[in-house]
Amino acid sequence: MKSGGARKIAFTQGTNSFTPAEEIPIGSLIIFKHKTTGEIAHLALYAGYYAGKHFVTHVGNERGPEISTVEGMSKGSYPEVVTQVVVPVVGEPVGTISVYKTDENGKPLAGAKFKATMADHPEYSFLIDPTDENGNAKMNMGLPYGKYILTEIEFPEGYTYSGQKEYTVEICDETQFVTLRAVNRLKSSKLTVIKVDSETGQTVKGVTGFKIKNLKTDTESETYYTDENGFLTLPDEITYGDYELIEVIPPNGYVLNTTPISFSIDGNTPEVVIRLSDRPKKGKISVLKRGEMFSSVTEEDGIYTPVYSEKGLKGAEFEVTAAEDIYTADGTLRISKGASADTLVTDESGKAVSKELYPGKYLLREISAPEGYILNAEPREITVVSGITSAEIFNERKKQEFKLKKELETDQKFGIGFNGEILNIRFGLFSKTELTALDGSIIPADGLIESASPDEDGFLSFTADMPYNAECYIKELETDGHYILSDEQYLSGDTAENKIIRGSIEGLKTDPNGRVLKGAVIGLFYPFETEFSKDTALETFETDETGRFSFENVPYGEWIIRELKAPDGYILSEENYAVTVKENGETVKFNIKNSKIPEPPSAPESPKTGDTANLLIPSAVLFTALAVIIFLSKKLKKRGYINE
Repeated sequence: MKSGGARKIAFTQGTNSFTPAEEIPIGSLIIFKHKTTGEIAHLALYAGYYAGKHFVTHVGNERGPEISTVEGMSKGSYPEVVTQVVVPVVGEPVGTISVYKTDENGKPLAGAKFKATMADHPEYSFLIDPTDENGNAKMNMGLPYGKYILTEIEFPEGYTYSGQKEYTVEICDETQFVTLRAVNRLKSSKLTVIKVDSETGQTVKGVTGFKIKNLKTDTESETYYTDENGFLTLPDEITYGDYELIEVIPPNGYVLNTTPISFSIDGNTPEVVIRLSDRPKKGKISVLKRGEMFSSVTEEDGIYTPVYSEKGLKGAEFEVTAAEDIYTADGTLRISKGASADTLVTDESGKAVSKELYPGKYLLREISAPEGYILNAEPREITVVSGITSAEIFNERKKQEFKLKKELETDQKFGIGFNGEILNIRFGLFSKTELTALDGSIIPADGLIESASPDEDGFLSFTADMPYNAECYIKELETDGHYILSDEQYLSGDTAENKIIRGSIEGLKTDPNGRVLKGAVIGLFYPFETEFSKDTALETFETDETGRFSFENVPYGEWIIRELKAPDGYILSEENYAVTVKENGETVKFNIKNSKIPEPPSAPESPKTGDTANLLIPSAVLFTALAVIIFLSKKLKKRGYINE
């Protein structure tokens, strides 16, 4: 066709001859599309149009034959590439198809796209606009009468076929306007939950309870439970959407997993498998080590007493070992019987906490005690479940014993050391150095802690409870009067011996004129003695030419000195001389005087005549003197002071 102007053209050749209703611009391209029968069917869209423009326009009356032209095309030849059938080109009756899209519950669905394909010519198809928010969609063009196959080519988000994939409809005189209800179902997948150990990845046997939360609706499902092997496949599939798996009941021996597990169902995977991990329950052993500590000092009447109170002890070392083979629910052996699980050392407060331990039975054994305390080696069985399992262990203090053996010098002759003298002795326990308690109070150096006496066997034991590291000594405070008080410092376990206080008794035997006398026998007697003889005397001493007598090593105490035999020619003294030895090494001195036995008077002269009176007087004196001498002689002989 030449360009410029317009012409009215009639087609007279062929089966489909017709005359257009209007003039056709010169330079236009007229395209016909025929059915297989040769009848004009529809115009087609062709490739080769210039960009941005729909190149098909309609020419003709509403119900009459129609043609389409492609405007703006230059002269030349173009390849015939059909992209889409769009409009009827002959004067056939037409109808339309509309779609109502819902889910299985009747809820309208937006966004579904359909394609209508001619049943007889599947190469020809037509797109239907997407369904709107009310689920409605219809074609914006007419379709010739005939059968069409309606296929959903794009689903609303999360939906898929609900059994039927294709729908067949027919446009005819009776059904020029066809409305089809198409149903979609939500996509879904199976959900399988496997309970695993977070550390080993092994399946955990035992029941686990969990719920499923729909994030879109913010609703939670009922509680589902895994079987005894830790598996569960939900009986119903989970529909399209975003969810959270929330654990509500952990398996025995495991900690509840409070972190929801997010997952999505897109319908593209037949089965979604979630491995829900839990960490094994673990517990800790907390040890509190306690014992008595030197906390303060009291003082009364010069005696210092340490005071103790219970406090936490630093430095106690413990070993934790498995008392049995310990497994977790996933079947993993975590620690063998007898194996060491941890070592603990107590802090300033006396506390120590183990690392996390798997549930089971353990033995807690002290392997090193704090300084000054007795090791408590008794193992304690502790069952760890979860959380903190506490154990309080008390340690006895190391205590000192302060003992002494007391021995006394004895004197069989004088009877010293056999009369309970040892019970009169008293010792004191003293602190050698200054001791400071926790509160700052002190026991001074040489401070007296306790006093005590030995028993009758000489054993002495103090009851004072001194700190284990206190240096102490024992010193005699009092002793029996017969013994020397010792100033020696003894250590516990020593033997202390007391010596008897001994002195000397010295005397001089003289006559009244001071002339020393030889041959006097002097006796030393008990103070309670009543019979005085050599047999009852403790010791005797006979004076020599010097007239001296002495008794050495006389024990402390009061004694009696008595003359047992007078020197020849002297009258025996019957006086008891009391002497006392008070100090060791003391010499007690005194003198004993003896009177000489009177001599008999000489014979008188014969009286003269007339001197009768004078003769009677001397005679009387003489007889009296003789009588006295005879009386004294008999008495002295009787007492043994004059030898026969």
